[in-house]
Amino acid sequence: MSPPVPKTDVELEKLARDIIAGLVFTDRHIADTNTDNIPLVFVPLSMLSPMQLESLREAKPAMFYEYLNRALPRVVNGLPRFASFKYLTKDEAERFGPIYERVRSETPGRNIDVKG
Repeated sequence: MSPPVPKTDVELEKLARDIIAGLVFTDRHIADTNTDNIPLVFVPLSMLSPMQLESLREAKPAMFYEYLNRALPRVVNGLPRFASFKYLTKDEAERFGPIYERVRSETPGRNIDVKG
């Protein structure tokens, strides 16, 4: 796994708008605090090799997400499943929070708490 290219503020704003529009599923949509459900939703996380897992940990993921149009046809425990995932690093998530809050205040609609 190569290190991620940092997302721009424009990309983070698009993500915020897409979350609010209901186009994106994030780990924040998982109602319970049991992190065991995250690999059930973002299936590739359960199949990472030890080296890939260490590389992912080094990237400091703070929020996993994927666009709902990429969901697999079956759900588990009422949750969508994905054969792919994206994530925000800790640094990106720190920048994303205020962007999301600004966009949310400007855009009435479906809002979730993405502050983790």
